[in-house]
Amino acid sequence: MPEAEECFPRGRAPKLQSGVERKKKLEFDQPDKLFREAPKVIKEKPKGRKRKNEIEEAGWSKVEQNEIEDEESFKLKGIDFLQYKKIYDGMLILGCVKAVHELEVVVSLPNCQTGYVKAHRISSIYTELLQSQLDNENPNEDFSLDKMFQVGQLLVASVCDVKPDRKSIQLTLDPKVVNLNLVFSKMKPGMMLSGAIISVEDHGYTVDVGKKGVKAFMATNVSDANFKLSVGSVIRCTVLSVKSNGSIITLSNDPKKLNKMLAKPEHGITLDTIFPGTLVKFTPTKTLHEGTIGKFLDFEGSISVLNSQMISQQKFDDKAQQGDDMETNEVAQPKHKKKKRKGTENNRDENQTNTSFSADDKSIVACILYVTSGKHVALTTNPKVWRDEQRNEFIDLHQERYPVGHRCKVKVLKIIKGMCVLCQTDKNGPYGIIFQRNLSDQKSEAELVNLLNNKTIKARVIDNLQVDGVLELSARQSILEATFFRYQDIIPGALVQAKITEVNSKGFQVLLGSGEGKSFKSGGNLRGYVSRIHFSDIILQKPEKRFNEGDVITCRVLTVDGIRHHLHLTHKPTLVHTKLPVVTGYDQLHPGDIIHAFVISAKQVGCVVKMFNNVTGLVPRRELSADDVEFPEKTFFVGQVMKCRVISCEADAQRLLLSFCLKPKQHNVKDARKEKSDTGRIKVGEIVSVKVKDSVESGLEVEITEPVTTDNKKHFNLPTTHLSDFPTLANEIHSTLKQGSVVQECLVVSIKPKPVVSRKPLLVKYLRERLMRDEGNLTFSDLEPNMTLPAFIRHIADYGVFVEIGNGLVGLCPKSAMCDRFLPDTKDHYHVGQTVVAMVTNVDQEKRRFLVSLRPSECTLDSDTSLIGNYLQEVEYINNFKQEKDLRIGQVVPITLKADNTCTIDNNLFSAFECMLVTEQKENCDETSAVVIHVNMTSQEVIVTNISRIVECRKSPDEFVGSSLHCHVLHVNDDVAVGYSTTSGHLVCLPTKVHWNENSEPEGRLFKAKQKVQVSVHEIKDGIIFGSAKLQAGVGRRVRQDSELSDISMIEFSNGMGSLEVGMEIEGRVKSIRATCALVVITSLPLVKGRPLVGRLHASEIEKDPQDNSNPLSSIHVGETVKCHVIGCRDVRTHEFLVITRRNATRGVPELSMARKEAMTSSTSDVNLTEMFPVGREVVAYVKHFEKRRHCIRMEIIPGVQANLPRLLASEQPQTAAKAESKFRHGRALHCAVVRNDGKNITLARKGALVDRETKKDIQDIRMGSITNGEVRQIVSDGLLLHTELRTQGKVSITDLSDEYVEEPLKNFEVGQIVRCTVVGDGARDHLSLSLRKSAIHDMTSESPIDPDLDDLKSLKPKSLLRGYVKSSSKAGIFVTLSRLRHGRVTFNRASKYFLSNVDKVNEIFTPGKLVHCSVVSVSPHDGRVELSMLGADTGRDDVIPESLNLPLREVKKRKSSKGEDEIKTKKRKKEKKTPVTTKTRVEDLITKSAPVEHKVKIENTDDIQPQGVPDPGFVWDDDVTPKQESRDSDADDSGIEDGSKAAIKLTKKKIKEEKELEESETRRKEEELLDQSHAPNSATEWERLMVSNPQNSMLWVRYMAFHLHATEVDKARAVAAKALKTISFREEQEKLNVWVALLNLENLYGSDVTVDETLEGAMQHNDQLKVLQHLVDIYTKSGKVEKADEVYVKMSKKFRRNKEVWTSYVRYLMEGGRHEEAQDAFKRSLKALDKKQHLEMISKFAQLEYVLGDAERGRTMFENALSAFPKRTDIWSIYIDTLVKAKRIDDARSAFSRVTALTMSSKKMKSFFKRFVDFETRYGTESAAALVRQRALDYINSEMSRVMDD
Repeated sequence: MPEAEECFPRGRAPKLQSGVERKKKLEFDQPDKLFREAPKVIKEKPKGRKRKNEIEEAGWSKVEQNEIEDEESFKLKGIDFLQYKKIYDGMLILGCVKAVHELEVVVSLPNCQTGYVKAHRISSIYTELLQSQLDNENPNEDFSLDKMFQVGQLLVASVCDVKPDRKSIQLTLDPKVVNLNLVFSKMKPGMMLSGAIISVEDHGYTVDVGKKGVKAFMATNVSDANFKLSVGSVIRCTVLSVKSNGSIITLSNDPKKLNKMLAKPEHGITLDTIFPGTLVKFTPTKTLHEGTIGKFLDFEGSISVLNSQMISQQKFDDKAQQGDDMETNEVAQPKHKKKKRKGTENNRDENQTNTSFSADDKSIVACILYVTSGKHVALTTNPKVWRDEQRNEFIDLHQERYPVGHRCKVKVLKIIKGMCVLCQTDKNGPYGIIFQRNLSDQKSEAELVNLLNNKTIKARVIDNLQVDGVLELSARQSILEATFFRYQDIIPGALVQAKITEVNSKGFQVLLGSGEGKSFKSGGNLRGYVSRIHFSDIILQKPEKRFNEGDVITCRVLTVDGIRHHLHLTHKPTLVHTKLPVVTGYDQLHPGDIIHAFVISAKQVGCVVKMFNNVTGLVPRRELSADDVEFPEKTFFVGQVMKCRVISCEADAQRLLLSFCLKPKQHNVKDARKEKSDTGRIKVGEIVSVKVKDSVESGLEVEITEPVTTDNKKHFNLPTTHLSDFPTLANEIHSTLKQGSVVQECLVVSIKPKPVVSRKPLLVKYLRERLMRDEGNLTFSDLEPNMTLPAFIRHIADYGVFVEIGNGLVGLCPKSAMCDRFLPDTKDHYHVGQTVVAMVTNVDQEKRRFLVSLRPSECTLDSDTSLIGNYLQEVEYINNFKQEKDLRIGQVVPITLKADNTCTIDNNLFSAFECMLVTEQKENCDETSAVVIHVNMTSQEVIVTNISRIVECRKSPDEFVGSSLHCHVLHVNDDVAVGYSTTSGHLVCLPTKVHWNENSEPEGRLFKAKQKVQVSVHEIKDGIIFGSAKLQAGVGRRVRQDSELSDISMIEFSNGMGSLEVGMEIEGRVKSIRATCALVVITSLPLVKGRPLVGRLHASEIEKDPQDNSNPLSSIHVGETVKCHVIGCRDVRTHEFLVITRRNATRGVPELSMARKEAMTSSTSDVNLTEMFPVGREVVAYVKHFEKRRHCIRMEIIPGVQANLPRLLASEQPQTAAKAESKFRHGRALHCAVVRNDGKNITLARKGALVDRETKKDIQDIRMGSITNGEVRQIVSDGLLLHTELRTQGKVSITDLSDEYVEEPLKNFEVGQIVRCTVVGDGARDHLSLSLRKSAIHDMTSESPIDPDLDDLKSLKPKSLLRGYVKSSSKAGIFVTLSRLRHGRVTFNRASKYFLSNVDKVNEIFTPGKLVHCSVVSVSPHDGRVELSMLGADTGRDDVIPESLNLPLREVKKRKSSKGEDEIKTKKRKKEKKTPVTTKTRVEDLITKSAPVEHKVKIENTDDIQPQGVPDPGFVWDDDVTPKQESRDSDADDSGIEDGSKAAIKLTKKKIKEEKELEESETRRKEEELLDQSHAPNSATEWERLMVSNPQNSMLWVRYMAFHLHATEVDKARAVAAKALKTISFREEQEKLNVWVALLNLENLYGSDVTVDETLEGAMQHNDQLKVLQHLVDIYTKSGKVEKADEVYVKMSKKFRRNKEVWTSYVRYLMEGGRHEEAQDAFKRSLKALDKKQHLEMISKFAQLEYVLGDAERGRTMFENALSAFPKRTDIWSIYIDTLVKAKRIDDARSAFSRVTALTMSSKKMKSFFKRFVDFETRYGTESAAALVRQRALDYINSEMSRVMDD
């Protein structure tokens, strides 16, 4: 079958042609007979094999037309064509810039390929520039790609990723990658390389060539003058000179020099160092139909017809048919080129290379394009490739005369069999190429033959192949007739035919074309998208029922983006078939036009509609309908098509106003009646009285009582924030007003959509005064600049706040005009509903918009009187609603004191109130009197004071009116501060702000508790003094944005500076205050050009030595007069500064100082920051702003020098560091030290943030003993992972969290928390061991911790009581973490009195992290093993296992020692001595002979802690760890410990003698074991001795690791692995891989995800990555970590997508896990990724898995489908039959045998199947069935023999 032959080709040698046949072939190989073998072949027999042979011999193979890559993968003998399957990662290719986009560069590659270079893959220099631009808040340079590259520029790129399915080739231009194979020590002049510009110097450029230690320079006079280079640009250059063994080279990218340089043999170029773009002398040796084969230097290469210089048709065809060795050296030139005149041979331009064969050496100049993985070199002789002039001329010709989409007639010149047709456009036009896929829409071979029999055919330009120097054409009829060929050709609003290709819930994809139904033809590959709202005029609930894939529909173009290839269509019938004008631009619209539009948004203000080409308009709410639409968002839906009438259109501003009312509104009788009826309704801005109907959480629901209107029954909302101008009083009024209460003097704020009224006295008072002056309600026409009005905050945005004045007028206050000081966030200063005073600054009558300012310095109002007066009126208003029994400020009440500084009011009505006491003296009595200073009825909170001076005050305060007195503040809230007069004792109330527009938050309050202030008395009310504090001049300070000024450099005083000189003393007025400086208007000097000079006063120039955390700028205020000295002049940027067009928009600003007279540094750019601020220097820095992205504070040390203060180094208190953004406000002076300075970035640390634990002094680096702050990044089972500054990360063990172990120690920590820690261990890769113990941080020597840090084995003694955390449990026992470095083991018989047989039960009881109490049983000083016990008898505590689990008790057997038993043991030991010692031999500790006999009776059983040997390296550490207990061991363990003295008395002399003999035999056996090489060591020393003798044996290293793991010494096991990797030779790859896999297993069991990732990274760097990942998957699978295994398999399937074993393993893994659907998805993806030749094998593998692990029926179907397509694949038959037999499907297997033996195959294959068939019937069938099969075999043999005899 054809498909079988295509996927699985059978090897068949081509039939050799004789000389006569070649001659006949040449006779018929003419242009008009290109596809005919001979006249006799083309007869009326188009059917059968002959017709197929005819077409194949003519050159066309039967392939799918839409599979482009299959057509181009035609293999030509000796000639190389660039194909996707030949492109590999790291391949160097010569390319030409085809297009430059915003974030990528499109590169044209040889043989019609296209590559893409992302912005981050251009060069490392350019990547650093982009990163610096991202980090810089105000980027001042433009590094766009269109300024670094130009179309037609030649580049050398390296392939970094190839995706054939997406036809994507990702490239990189980084010289580090491109020049990777170049050896610079062997570099010679004339060689080529790639470089990136590092910097632009005065006389040239410094170039990065990607090699460390190599410096490259390119002078200006040898660079390309036609192209301006910038930093980061990538160039293709040649070497001019080489010095210092290749460490210094000079380069040139001059095209003249590049075209002169030819590669020479002395350059020493190899196949690995061949650089694309190099010119060589190419000597042709053979010319084929598809190109030329030849030699250059010492290599062979080929030039395809696509890459050769085009010549005339006749001679080209003659040469092409030779196929013999080349014997001539002439090549004809193109006909259209003129012949050279005599005498001009030597007048050729010396800068151009000769591209024709010379008479002597038969060579031609060629350019190297690429080298394939098979070391096949491809070259080109087309001068358009390397000559810039000809290449640019070809590009210009393509753009002007032959753009994409141009139709033309072409002349067929040549046919490359099975691939393409070469042709020429017009008479002297450029050459073109037509691939087979672009010849015809039909697959008929006859049509292709007839098409190419014509001398000229019609074609259309579809692309420009710049590297090949030809045009790509198409002769397909659908392409020729296509209306739209490119996205740029599509016009918005045009009708198009489209075919649905994909349907989903959000929309469907379509393919553009022409024709309807079955006659639809796609014109190219133009695809569009129809969103869900454009399916129909209504929203379809189930569009999949109406639209199906393959349907042809008519659409209209909404928008098109030619660059991004985005096409948005609509299928709405109203828009598609509209008879109204199709609007695609604002200039088409005029008032009164009727158009169609669709709704894209519906809001309260109206509807936003859109037309074609993104023409957008607004339909105001009043124009939505003739009647009022109360809720537009409910009336209209997104996507609704509406007819609209144009009201107004401003084309320049793209502002369009529409109406849904097609006729203008007219005032008729009905409207007049409506207006008359409206006169009796409530209007916005009217003052009314309301009655409370209900109290809700947000405020009150009220109804209007006066005046009487039709809206009286309508419910209005009175928000809590609108009950008063003061927030605290508003809450109290809300709690005071009850249902039925009448509220007078309310203002109607809005009617629709939500009726709202306001009771703000300041706003109501202003509007009532207007009405009294007969000025009427405030309207928009009344607004004028500089008008001051009361208002309230309606909405807060990032760019400012919206304020509302009476009558519904809303204005915007920009962020810069919100306050006199700098505001980092608009939400930090105001809140919605706050009363403010606004000044109108700008009024736009046309747009009906106005701007306001809320700066207190500009909104002049009698603030003190207004605040005090309004507050008094509000207090009186509240008192009118209160009853006599209610509490009031100033009221004396009896209280009872408590011990915790609280009290209770002796009144049953207020017993539930929370009462706080403010006192200055201790009362001896429990009952006393107090004065109320604060009451909050909502929260039931009362604050009283029992200061005797206040309680006993009876004097009238009227005499203090108009005077001043001293006040002591007691309590401060959002509105007022309450204190008392220090002279009279009267209560004093002060406003907490001096202006309505100031912040009432704690940061903005004027007073604090216990503060003493001087007060001016304004009024007396109920014995309480109301006044204001006397403050310094100025009401606030203004801080502006940093965009106004930006440091550049110091300059000299210019003529525009007047008479300014350094050292001059001046006087000025503070204009505004920024974050770190103040602007001062110099008033002591005359005006310059009519304006006063403005200087800058930096915070560092106000005080010489400011205190830490003080604000020097707080000493000056806006409007204050200051005296300064001029210390210099700085050139700064103004707000008009632009990077490119307005770089000169700068001006000089004098630098001022209040602290010195000396001149400042000339320029911060001239100073070496490393020398000026060395590491360790103490500086005073000033807070500029907080960078949330970097978590650091941006500081400014001196003008122009900035630094970073990381949040973790901002304070020694973790709480302060966590709130660094709010704790360190702008302008604060902080005493810091420089901890890092690289010349560009300075890092600071606050004093005390990073100190040494012993000396308590500040240090500049984190090391052992350092104390610093850390941020919790991750919480793991055994501790915390912290992030620290300067040293990346560290880990806190679970035992180092505190000095006292507690249950669930990790619950008190959370991710992002900042803690104080100290460094207790320094590891590799910047990994630190940290501790949070207070004893380690504060070095508390007097107090010992409850649970000390056990860092020494000497501190562990038997019977010591300790606490620890359970680390893990296994068959070996329970492992307990005692400290960071010490772990212990508890065997099951020492864990509890209950019998523990199930390990799973142990894991449930002893969960990791559980706190346990232990007693030390023994400590091994050799290997550090610690044996513990948790028995109650040893710890003195209850058993760790509760009785509720009902576990059985452990049986205790008494040991009965006898002589017979001892003899048996002695014989057993002797027997063991004779047998060879294996890795499972038990080793016991030796008993020293010198010890007394009494102490030898108590021999501790060490079998629980000593391994039986070392487990086999299966990398499962828990296997065979616990030795099998013998009866004597269990008896010894269960019998308990007897008293040593009593046992000694019972021993006889004979017994003692036997013990001595036993001890001697044991010692002798131990010595023999040490001499035996097969003995498994039981100590670290023995292991080291063994490893010295076998350093290359990975199994021994793994066992050594297992030895340490038996003792729970994980760190030592890691150290052994690291030592093994260093010791094993690099040649022993498998041995090293074994150690890496063991280390991965170790980290998986005992480490964390971080350590596993780090180990995996190292393993993949030093081993085969696929093998490492396969081992890791096995590790995760065996340990039950399914999610981890899934991640690894996904990574493997992407990284090794063309590896069949990876997909097979992945599918098996999913099938074994029961995830059949996922396995099927993976199988489908494998077929897309693998080569077609591997599909059948993959299908058979998956079918086998379906039989075993999945659906057997699905597996059978897959086998049957495969066999139907490939019936003679005996391997598939064998696999199918074996699978059926294994599945016990005997009948199916018998049927398969019968089918395969009925096929016609070779006798050898038939013999094999008949033999297997007989064996099958013999085993699973009957003898008769086997005999029948034998008879069939005999019949087959007889038939074959008869056939042979007949032949």
